[in-house]
Amino acid sequence: MAKYHDAQEAQQLHEFIARIIDDNSIVIVEGKKDKKALEELGISNIIVLNRRPLYAVVEKVATVYDKAKK
Repeated sequence: MAKYHDAQEAQQLHEFIARIIDDNSIVIVEGKKDKKALEELGISNIIVLNRRPLYAVVEKVATVYDKAKK
C-alpha cells in the first residue's frame, strides 16, 4: 500500500510541476539553490528573495507578471 501511495504522490507532484510550467506561473523561492533546483525541473519565472525588502520583491513580481502576460 505504501508503494501505491508513493507512486500516487509522485504522479501528483509531476502533474503540479507540469501545470506550473504550462501556466508559466511565477514561483518565489528563498535562495539560489532553490532556483537552480526548479530550473532543472524546467520551471522558469523564478524570483529569489535573497533577503530583499518585501516591496522590492512585490515590484519584481509585478514586472515579471506583466512581461509574462504579453
